[in-house]
Formats: sequence, structure tokens, C-alpha cells
Amino acid sequence: MTSPSTHQALQDVHTFNGQAGSEAPTLLERIQKALNITVIQYSNQTPKEIVNRAVSLNKNSIVLAGVSQDLYNNVSSIVKKENLGIIVSYFAPKSGEDVKFFIKRVLGL
Repeated sequence: MTSPSTHQALQDVHTFNGQAGSEAPTLLERIQKALNITVIQYSNQTPKEIVNRAVSLNKNSIVLAGVSQDLYNNVSSIVKKENLGIIVSYFAPKSGEDVKFFIKRVLGL
């Protein structure tokens, strides 16, 4: 689950390819295929909706990137309360951090 600005950067071919007019897949498409992950833009889903989506997709982890700490706390609380065994991780951009570097940090690059 990513913030709208992070999601937009992942979909922008030029953010990571740097090639004008490139037909290359976006970073979002490449990481979804390579890592078998689902990247969803946060658009006011409730914590319960986020957890239910992860369960329906049979995911063993939820990574919240660039969203509020409260959302992370609420998602974590639901996962623990329902004993789902899903790992919940949270990443927040550092003050002044460029979105490109934030995405690299989330991906461990």
C-alpha cells in the first residue's frame, strides 16, 4: 500500500529509466512481476479493507509506504487481534527525502 505520490513515481517510466519515450515497463510493473507482489495505491481504504485485501490475495505480508503511522498502527492491530500471521511493515519518507530514494529504501536497494 503506497501513498499516491509514491505510487505515481512507481508508474512513471522516466523516474527510474530516465529515457524519454521509453517503451520499457514501469518500475511498478517490473517489481510486481519480479517479486510477485501487489502494489496498491492508498485511497482512503479502511484498515480492515487493507487486511481483507491481503487475506483475499493470500499475502503473508503488508508493507505500508508513505502512509500515516495511524494507518500502520490500526492495520497491525487488526492483524494481531485476528491472529492472521501476516507481517506488517511501515516505511515513512525521511524529511526532505526524494521519492526516488524513498522507493529505493523501501525496496532495500
